[in-house]
Amino acid sequence: MEAPRRVSGDEMLQLGLECVAPLSPRRWIAYGFARTPRGLGSRLAVTAGPAGDCAIEHVAFHPDLAGSTDAHVRHGFTLAFVAPEERPAEAVTLTAGGATIRADLNAPGLGTDLTAATAARDWSASFRLFEA
Repeated sequence: MEAPRRVSGDEMLQLGLECVAPLSPRRWIAYGFARTPRGLGSRLAVTAGPAGDCAIEHVAFHPDLAGSTDAHVRHGFTLAFVAPEERPAEAVTLTAGGATIRADLNAPGLGTDLTAATAARDWSASFRLFEA
């Protein structure tokens, strides 16, 4: 699988996208990870620019991943969303502790092979997605 796209706001926040793929013409799925300060709530959103935020149909964070520390927690995530007809989705944003960073959903080289990405990820995350 291709390397995830990482965006760092500072040492406290990281956001990575491993795969973004269509499920239907307007429904999409994204696999990635978020690194945030331990103990702070976080929020993922998908924006379509001036059209506003996309509707989130499913979001799940997976347990601590390698890279977690006493000060930070690193979670994988699955994010299913609906893009408005008039405008495709542009970015995933991560907000925690008053800071926000974004990752471009149209970045060159971003993985789009959902089958390969699903096979390469932790099976418990995929089972939770199928269950939902």
